[in-house]
Amino acid sequence: MDTTHTPHLTGNTLDTALRHLESSAGPRPRLCAAMLPWATGAEGHRAAAWLPAWFMPHFHDALCSLPREEALFALFEDMALLARAHAVSCRPEMIPEPLAAVMTAFEADGEWHPNDGTLVSEWYWLRLPAIGMASRLGADVGLFGTSGQPFAAHGMQTTEG
Repeated sequence: MDTTHTPHLTGNTLDTALRHLESSAGPRPRLCAAMLPWATGAEGHRAAAWLPAWFMPHFHDALCSLPREEALFALFEDMALLARAHAVSCRPEMIPEPLAAVMTAFEADGEWHPNDGTLVSEWYWLRLPAIGMASRLGADVGLFGTSGQPFAAHGMQTTEG
């Protein structure tokens, strides 16, 4: 994964973000707080490899922009995409509870729909499941090398938005 164009997240930045999330009212901040350690760890970085190049800068910007309300909204969308990327790459029983909770909340929220025309919904409901299926089948669908792994896993970048 190429992180050369993303701000470096320090422990202080993550601690500050976590404090903001834990002190905020509502379910979205709590869900994001529960998922944040996973999202910023090795598993989260592996899941991010399934997402386009714009994802990591967007994720880092959302974390660094807390407690702004629009940053929380963006972070929740990013957490949903990370959770979905992990979910399509593994068996259902391997999805940690915080990720399953974020996906359940995202799908039930009413803010996003499979055909609402947003980039987040397109990736969540259409692109990530297609990429996951192609990977399981070992297909080369443009985002993949012959190994079936996303190009980002090989250090390559996709310009796909």
